[in-house]
Amino acid sequence: MDDSLYDDFGNYIGPDIESDQESDRKYDGEDEAEIYGHDVEILVMDEDEQNFEQPIIKPVRNIKSEVIKPVTMSPLIT
Repeated sequence: MDDSLYDDFGNYIGPDIESDQESDRKYDGEDEAEIYGHDVEILVMDEDEQNFEQPIIKPVRNIKSEVIKPVTMSPLIT
């Protein structure tokens, strides 16, 4: 691998590479009916439906803690 063809982050910065083959890759929005079928309804939702106060994964148990006030004991004299 020639390091002069890549920048510090690994991005290719060399000359354009020509390809004889067309890409067989399908991209979102190109032709949904061909990719997913004609009987599929496609929905794109931009916002979360769950509010931030409710955790995605609920805790298995509730952890309860309490602070106990220390009791001072008087010395026992007999």
